Amino acid sequence: MFNSLFKNKGNSIENLLEKVKTAETQDFNHMFKAYYQLGKAYLEKGDNERAMHYLSRADSLTMSIDDINASDKEMDEVSDFIGQLEDEDLLHLRMLQEVEEKSENLNYVQMSLWNLFTLCRLEKVLVAFGDNEDCEILTKIPDCIDLVFKILTEGINEEEIENAHELLNDLYDFSDSEAFYAPQNTISLPQLNEPLQLFDTTGSDAMNSLQIFIDHEINNFLETETSDDFAVDFVVAALGTLKSYYLRTQNGDITSIPQIQKEINNIREDYELLFNEPSLEDIESKMKQYRENGLF
Repeated sequence: MFNSLFKNKGNSIENLLEKVKTAETQDFNHMFKAYYQLGKAYLEKGDNERAMHYLSRADSLTMSIDDINASDKEMDEVSDFIGQLEDEDLLHLRMLQEVEEKSENLNYVQMSLWNLFTLCRLEKVLVAFGDNEDCEILTKIPDCIDLVFKILTEGINEEEIENAHELLNDLYDFSDSEAFYAPQNTISLPQLNEPLQLFDTTGSDAMNSLQIFIDHEINNFLETETSDDFAVDFVVAALGTLKSYYLRTQNGDITSIPQIQKEINNIREDYELLFNEPSLEDIESKMKQYRENGLF
């Protein structure tokens, strides 16, 4: 459907992938160009998942990195292509729609716990990224988990509210920093053939949805009026991170990859557990399991 949009077909996918690897050792300007060109090439090929992956990376750089050397035409194309791809059957969007529909059967606390379960699975990975330079804020992810759980179960005092707002501001500043997008900020895991990039978490906009999640919890506790928009987006944050990693490092369809299937099952099983109104003991047991086992 997109073939007629392209005139320049001189670069092969293989060459453009090499350009991406080289660009990631250079600077954000080279990265934008490489992601933009590769995203267009995948779009032409009909590989919508990888097209969205690389075009979204290009788009996020223009949104957060100052003085990106990109023309208005390039930025408009990136935005237009992403808009068109949002109408396609993509894994992340499909699961997000399922989560949003199921959330209509849950109350506020149940939705909060659904988000929180995902954060528990991501905890070890995010904390490990905190060892990278200028990523130290991620070592406070355990504090985020403890904060939300305490809000939901017993409440927090004024000092804790102040600390929560400070943590939220620090997360916001970090998600808009160069360190967050630097491809050199990685972790190596024995379960993965290649390092996981912190940039992979943008596959579900994990950091922004985490901020929205925590902000919702604070405002709800303070009985401050808040929007229900994006209330359960963080539920799919771990899936989006896995999706980005596998789209970046493997060829072919990623939906049959065991880790992807496992995370989809986690999301669905968490919903069933919460829908059936578990005891506090069951909730704490599930959180402990996820925090100990992690994403992998």
